[in-house]
Amino acid sequence: MGTRVNESVTNKRIHALFYHKMTVYAKMTREPPQQPRVRLALTNGRIILPQEIVAGKAIVVEDGRIAGIVDTGALGSDVTTIDVGGRIITPGLIDIHTHGALGHTFNEPTADAFTTICAENARRGVTALLATIAAAPIADLVACFEF
Repeated sequence: MGTRVNESVTNKRIHALFYHKMTVYAKMTREPPQQPRVRLALTNGRIILPQEIVAGKAIVVEDGRIAGIVDTGALGSDVTTIDVGGRIITPGLIDIHTHGALGHTFNEPTADAFTTICAENARRGVTALLATIAAAPIADLVACFEF
């Protein structure tokens, strides 16, 4: 009976850790390099907005943040333009279920695994994700949740 009590306590601990960790997004452990101050515009793309997809507009980016969407004719000569060749321009994506990337999974409680997975997702346009682990022995799950 003592084993069942320990299993019950362990299961409650795992559930508590799981629900707590579900609300925390995985973040890269490295600080991003400092970016030079730049003002640029993405042109010739299809911009995904909540209510529609628009073309013939430009997304103005100042210091790495979207400053606005304007008519391409309204861009000043001081703005560097990047022609995206008709590609889709979308806000950062949120992946609510990912197990890993590039041969690593979130079942590996190491900084290298998390950094590799997050960097690859960022490279593909994912700006936030929910680290999802696969079924494993309880001790391994606890190690993942405590990482």
